[in-house]
Amino acid sequence: MSKTVKALDATAGQGEKALLFLEDLAMQSAFARAMATRFGLKREPGIINGKVPGEKRPAIVDAL
Repeated sequence: MSKTVKALDATAGQGEKALLFLEDLAMQSAFARAMATRFGLKREPGIINGKVPGEKRPAIVDAL
């Protein structure tokens, strides 16, 4: 995970955004909380997984 965080630091440092793919549902939530704190985000990053209805997914992507 440290390599992922380093890559995200570099990406953010360039003013870019990133999409991550995590299989573990609990890890998705935990990682989103951690990244919101690390990068001082006003809200947690959006999560798209099998629990999110298809019609709600585009709004999450657009918010990125």
